[in-house]
Amino acid sequence: MCRRSIRITTLALIALPPAAFAFGGWIVVTVDSLPEYAVAGTPMTLTFAVRQHGMTPLNDLRPYVFARSGSAVIEAKTSTTANGHYAATMTLPREGAWTIDIRSGFMNGTKSTPLMPLQVVASGAAAPRPMRDALRGKHLFVAKGCITCHVHPETSDWETTSVGPNLTGRRYVPEVLAAFLDDPDKSPLSQNPKSGIGGTTYVRMPRLGLDPREITALVAFVNGGNGVASHAGSNR
Repeated sequence: MCRRSIRITTLALIALPPAAFAFGGWIVVTVDSLPEYAVAGTPMTLTFAVRQHGMTPLNDLRPYVFARSGSAVIEAKTSTTANGHYAATMTLPREGAWTIDIRSGFMNGTKSTPLMPLQVVASGAAAPRPMRDALRGKHLFVAKGCITCHVHPETSDWETTSVGPNLTGRRYVPEVLAAFLDDPDKSPLSQNPKSGIGGTTYVRMPRLGLDPREITALVAFVNGGNGVASHAGSNR
């Protein structure tokens, strides 16, 4: 078997078998659009989805979202949008690194999803230089909920259920991984009956609605900096 075939076969394992969703009452929080930075004193709204077992949207929750920088803590005003989606609006008062923490409110649990630190610049200051694709991908790997199901050595500080494949040391054909992340349901890799538990269950991963730049960044992160050539313009 050629090296490319090995990589494509391995990629099928990145999806989650439906049988894995039968365990417990765990949830996945997915941030819809992750900002690269914020401006001090300017209101910022973060929208996110909460899904049981990563699949089923959960309505009527009361999420608690806050941001922390040193001893300063800012609580967000949260509201429900639609179909398991919520919005959190906050105004970060000063420049620096702020960590936003999302607590879904599912089953009155206190388990949180802290995002990677968000850079806040002073009002009127120049925008920071865009992140390299691999670093941006790490931020997205956390914010999109990938950490809930997959182990990766660079995100070991976050708790995971480990129901998905361990991505330690994995490298995939970039274009194939990009197409898979864009729409797992349309990928032939999601229709491999021998990739599930016991070799009989079809695998599936939810479609997250990722845009091309997000996909490019996630591919670069998972592949250790090796992104998609056709979308590598931001990888400086």
